[in-house]
Amino acid sequence: MPQRFWAHPALPFLELRATDDGRALCYGLHSHAEFSVGLIEAGQSGFRLGHQELAVRAGDLVLMNPGELHACRAQDEGQPWAYTMLYVDPAWLAPLQGATIPQAQARFRPLQASRLRRPELAAAFRQLVQA
Repeated sequence: MPQRFWAHPALPFLELRATDDGRALCYGLHSHAEFSVGLIEAGQSGFRLGHQELAVRAGDLVLMNPGELHACRAQDEGQPWAYTMLYVDPAWLAPLQGATIPQAQARFRPLQASRLRRPELAAAFRQLVQA
């Protein structure tokens, strides 16, 4: 279950994690302080976000707002489950959402989407990760 983490002192508001084969992983209900966006690179998994149960597969993007309870696990033990997850500080992201109030008062606005099946966004996410 090789995992890789990336962080850079010049970008303290971002952290990236890539998991090549997460079949042995099973994350119970938990949350993150950050906004999280992830790309399922291979395989499929069960994904719970709040009370919503979703099946996600290769090419899907998953989005989790700060503090949202979620859980995930590989669904096909015979197939690798690979994903890349980007964690973004919501205080840094808030002004980028187009807030018109001063940055000191800007608040992160939760996103409604939890799963996106849009190949063009998946490709853009891969480019971002490679950069």
